[in-house]
Amino acid sequence: MNSNSIKAVLSELRDPIKKTWILLSPSSMGETLLLCSLSEAFIKKHGHSITLVIPKSHEFITRCYPNLFHKIFFMSVEEMRLFCSFNIVPRNFFELDFPINTWSDQINDSSPIALFELFVKTLGAKGLNLVDLYRYNLRIGWDAPCKLPTLPVDICDLTAKKLIQEFKINEKFILIQGGNNTNHPIPAIYLNNICKKLKGLDIDIIFNTLGATFSTDIEVLDHIKFLKLSVIEVTSLSKLALTIISGTNGLSTLLSALELNKTIHIFLPNLKLMDSENLIFEKINPQAYSPLLGTPELIHNSNHILEYQVDEEPNELMCNDVVDSVLNSIT
Repeated sequence: MNSNSIKAVLSELRDPIKKTWILLSPSSMGETLLLCSLSEAFIKKHGHSITLVIPKSHEFITRCYPNLFHKIFFMSVEEMRLFCSFNIVPRNFFELDFPINTWSDQINDSSPIALFELFVKTLGAKGLNLVDLYRYNLRIGWDAPCKLPTLPVDICDLTAKKLIQEFKINEKFILIQGGNNTNHPIPAIYLNNICKKLKGLDIDIIFNTLGATFSTDIEVLDHIKFLKLSVIEVTSLSKLALTIISGTNGLSTLLSALELNKTIHIFLPNLKLMDSENLIFEKINPQAYSPLLGTPELIHNSNHILEYQVDEEPNELMCNDVVDSVLNSIT
């Protein structure tokens, strides 16, 4: 990206008539959701309106916050990070009409990410959770309200109806989001046991294979449908699913924030990717990535969230306890 391409991007982002805050979200879906949830409080504090810059794949989140943004501009994560890597933004830069990176790893200030790492290390005893981290980055008050997303019911109903007809999905089904990008996926032993015990009960299993670098390799059974589902498709089916199973990822954060009124089973990873080139994982405390701990204000109903700390090779008793918990929410 040279100076001419930077000028071209700025020309597209800026409104020729009015100045706006230009907020970039060059990270995962969960971070975009956090940014959207605090945008109303941001406008109330700083005035003006927001031009939101997000990856195209995050578009559905903005539909859950209608009439909030002046403009929504789509840019890939790589382009946003490249744009911000030229050091054209000085330390603590915060001005109208120029892109502001809201991702903590790239705002030229190591303090907020260090405070979040302290929160993870101490399991919430000290530091900032993810919501407070974004309050800090956006320079709004610690008590600034975090607004939950609203499900766009009409479009979700139409999408779910289309999927059910196209893939001949049974009236009774569960939804599994088994993959992840930075953490280890759900160990296959748990999902295989759940799927086998549901065989013959006239319940379909929808396993989403889209949007994850690392996915669980589970056995192929007749009642499992492996589908590549977008965010809006997963969300639409979630409204009708008997229950939802997921690892810790941005999509599970979104589903936890929406008013779905059903149990969401979240498997907490004990391994995190530290070296993507060599696929080296490091052992972590599973509780560190708990949505109940890290983003409590983004959970619509904590009674509907069940979390599991799981081992890669659990003993039979450990595995059965988790499997029984999932099955009890269905039958």
